Amino acid sequence: MSWSHRRRKDARPGEILQAALAEFAMNGFAATRIEDVARRAGITKGTVYLYFDSKETLFRALLEQESSRTFAEFDILLDTYDGTAPALLHLLIRQAGSQLLAGDLRHLIRLLIAEGPRFPDLLAFHHAQVIRGGRQRIERVIRYGIERGEFRDNGLADFPQIIIAGPMLAMLWESLFANLEPLNVETYLDTLADTLLRGVIHRS
Repeated sequence: MSWSHRRRKDARPGEILQAALAEFAMNGFAATRIEDVARRAGITKGTVYLYFDSKETLFRALLEQESSRTFAEFDILLDTYDGTAPALLHLLIRQAGSQLLAGDLRHLIRLLIAEGPRFPDLLAFHHAQVIRGGRQRIERVIRYGIERGEFRDNGLADFPQIIIAGPMLAMLWESLFANLEPLNVETYLDTLADTLLRGVIHRS
């Protein structure tokens, strides 16, 4: 096997996932077919099955890939940060907004919102792969602030959904109403962070 052929073979799973993401984003999960993914990737349907045994496996692999990229960025921030907790929470909200509004993960989340109830196994996988990881990182930020005496222990760490709800709403708004009433995303996220911080910052 030549080096170029081996390199092409090694790159093929990534190319298949890229094609699958485009098909899912355009057609949804139920309507996407393996042959559509293969056609977009420029390969045969049989080649797709060499790497992924079903459409569900493709979708799960995409969730793993995109959530890993998202969490890697968060983890770099969390592992290297030594500033104030309010500034860290603000950064986390901005990063979450950026990923949900511009990252590829948003396509998969929109699809799950639309079709998830019909595919409970995919919803359960998304919860285990994405939701649980996101909660852990948000809780880590809140605990960081509590330990430093900058945040009140007001129960927010037990309900990280409150924090992620704002970026999620921005994603849904832009998906549905961008042509009618576009959102100033940066200002929205800054206002969200300021509002949340007013409720959690410890006042001496």
